[in-house]
Amino acid sequence: MASENSPGFQSMFEEVVHAKRLSNSKITKLCEIAMKNMENDSQMVSIMFRTHRSLSASGKVSSLYAIDALARNAKGAIEKKKVIADPNSPTGNCATFLLKLEGVLESIIQDMISTGTPEAKEKTKKILDIWTRHQTFSQSVMSRLAGITTEASGQGAYRDCHPVFAKYSFCSCNPIRASPCGCACKGVRHELRHVICSIQRRKALSQLHPLAIHEKRPRHPPM
Repeated sequence: MASENSPGFQSMFEEVVHAKRLSNSKITKLCEIAMKNMENDSQMVSIMFRTHRSLSASGKVSSLYAIDALARNAKGAIEKKKVIADPNSPTGNCATFLLKLEGVLESIIQDMISTGTPEAKEKTKKILDIWTRHQTFSQSVMSRLAGITTEASGQGAYRDCHPVFAKYSFCSCNPIRASPCGCACKGVRHELRHVICSIQRRKALSQLHPLAIHEKRPRHPPM
């Protein structure tokens, strides 16, 4: 029953994510417990989600790695045993576990990005690359997750390099010693600014003073 098995999973999951460093042996044990409790898939996903949201930035990184291990272990079992998801079944299995995990992935990835730490962003990108290569989740889910990280990277790059955004954020850009285009950030960060989609850029620029916009507008030929 869920009331008997889920606490074992919860205590092991919490032990993994609260440890000072990740332990392969503990993650292996966590996966073993999870496989024995797949009928309680909803409870396990709920435990993972609630625990993840309550963690510190470093704890969230460990949690993401644990979630990755659990997801790929379930995916392997699905491919090996040809497990399918039956929405009408009263009990869960590896396939329904992955489907329910997909339902909270966007919130988990957004939570990782919102921590603002370079480590969290780097590890998140690494995990998403792994999921994409191994096709752990559906393509539609991976597209949405990639969109979250791409949007966050683009907005961050533009906000950091634009002097007006720097004025209203704690950015290290110095608008006084700016480059000719008005951007104090040079190199990669400056180039990243150009990957933001035009719609997002127009929305951001529309809130700025006209004199702060350093993009040249196209000239119309004389009639």
